[in-house]
Amino acid sequence: MADFEKAILDLLLGEDTPPDGFEEYSGDSRLGFILQYAETNHLLFALASKLDGRKYLSQSAAAKVNQILEDERKLFLELVSLTKKAQKAFDKNNCPVILMKSFFPFAYTDDDVDCVAAQGDFSRCKKVLEENNFAMLKNRSYLREPFKRFFSVKDNRCFIHLHSKFSWDGVKYVQSKAVWKSKVDKEIDGTTISVPSPTYDFLITAAHALFENKCVYMSDFMNIITLVESGQMDWDELLQMADELNWKSGLLWFSLQIEALHKKISDKPLLPSSILRDKEIYIPDGIIFPFVLNKTFSSSFKKLFLDIVKFRFRQFARQLFSYTVVDYCLYKRISNSRKRLETLYVDFLQRD
Repeated sequence: MADFEKAILDLLLGEDTPPDGFEEYSGDSRLGFILQYAETNHLLFALASKLDGRKYLSQSAAAKVNQILEDERKLFLELVSLTKKAQKAFDKNNCPVILMKSFFPFAYTDDDVDCVAAQGDFSRCKKVLEENNFAMLKNRSYLREPFKRFFSVKDNRCFIHLHSKFSWDGVKYVQSKAVWKSKVDKEIDGTTISVPSPTYDFLITAAHALFENKCVYMSDFMNIITLVESGQMDWDELLQMADELNWKSGLLWFSLQIEALHKKISDKPLLPSSILRDKEIYIPDGIIFPFVLNKTFSSSFKKLFLDIVKFRFRQFARQLFSYTVVDYCLYKRISNSRKRLETLYVDFLQRD
């Protein structure tokens, strides 16, 4: 892991006072790369929040951070406004939803909120949104994500992504009933929302990274650390659910890579031995995030094979399309993103 990545993690996971040494990465000549890196890893809001007001920033650097922070706060407020409007409509019409991958325990912005409808309520939830001035958008991604629809509302840059299942690219990786049974409530600006329990938040993060993104962003890594350190994980249930839907081997391999990443910043183990199975892998030094996961294709096709063996043929065509055409495109996208960052990193190392 590159030194600047460790410094960013120390800053974001630590106390309000940044560790000694981060100052060298915040000078005008290097700040541009650091901020671009943070944006790529969905941590621009978090990093700008931590850097705001630091005396070691030059006047121009401070102005840049302040502008980013202002822009990110505006986007976050739009996201919260959209969430509250949708949640109010759902509550009024007795249409419960679970929000996933949207609100983290650190400053985070995105331009969409992922809502999962209760089983059998997808059509009713769509109708509720449309009756409350949400417009359903046309999107080519419906070809690869048939259980998902996009909605927007006037004068808001953010979107509602309404899901009928906990699935990615049309393939289910988590049983909805289990997520609903263990859901927890949290407050967002005075509005109560339901989110997955830490166990299923971990599982959803793993499936999303392994089967769709093909990588772990630093924001994913931070979220996983926070979930594990909450002490509320049910590791047996985690493994049982992945096994039930035929991707246990993929989850175990994902976990080994997470543990290897964690060893770059701490001597203490993050995950329990029941997940690691006394195995470990080596990750070379250098720029890490977004971390391109290994064996994503083998994990996908092992799930496909086991689904066939267990006579689950309904998803076969969808899985074959997802695990070939879609996966290739997504893998190329993250690979190209990595290459751009690595090119900028070479220039970053040469700066004073």
